[in-house]
Amino acid sequence: MSTPSPMDHRDLLRRHVGGLERRISQARAAKELIEHALACPDSFAECRHARDRIAARIPPAPQGHGTGRSRSSAHAVARSSAPDSDATSSGPPAS
Repeated sequence: MSTPSPMDHRDLLRRHVGGLERRISQARAAKELIEHALACPDSFAECRHARDRIAARIPPAPQGHGTGRSRSSAHAVARSSAPDSDATSSGPPAS
């Protein structure tokens, strides 16, 4: 961490602190969502609170750059193409 001046060094440290604060905030939000899932009688996929919290963290697609699919249909496609998804499994898991 060699920087030409002490001010540059402090600016670098401030940026690192900002990055850590963002990561801590994201970790807290994830922890709260998991704790809610543990206490919620609904499955995670059916829980309106969980779906709303997740949707709030997904940035909107840029105008004119969408795929033509809604967010939920794109999510369904992503889930069905996941390696551990039951939807793509055509037989027993590979050893």
